[in-house]
Amino acid sequence: MHNEEVVEATILRELAAEIERLGEAFCKEPDVIDRFMTELQSMDRIAQTQRALAGLIEAGASPAAIDAAVLDAIKARYAGKRRPAPPILKRKDDSDVF
Repeated sequence: MHNEEVVEATILRELAAEIERLGEAFCKEPDVIDRFMTELQSMDRIAQTQRALAGLIEAGASPAAIDAAVLDAIKARYAGKRRPAPPILKRKDDSDVF
C-alpha cells in the first residue's frame, strides 16, 4: 500500500468517527430523533461506507477484499455493476433534505 492510500484510508476513518459523534449528539435529543430519523440513519450509512472504503483501500481493492466487503452496494460497484443512487431523502413534511 502506498503512503497516499494510508492517508486516504485514515481520513475516511476519521470522517466516519466524526459523523458518528455528530449522530450520537443529535440522538440525545428526542425531538431531533423524531424529526430526523431518516437523516440520522443516512449519517450512519455514510460512516459505514467510509469505513468499508477505507478497508478496501488498505487491502488494495483486491478481489478477496471486495468479496469480504460488508456493504453490498460497495461490492456491486467494485464488481462493475451499476446500482442506482439512493432516492433523495424526504422529510415527514415531504420536503427534500438536499
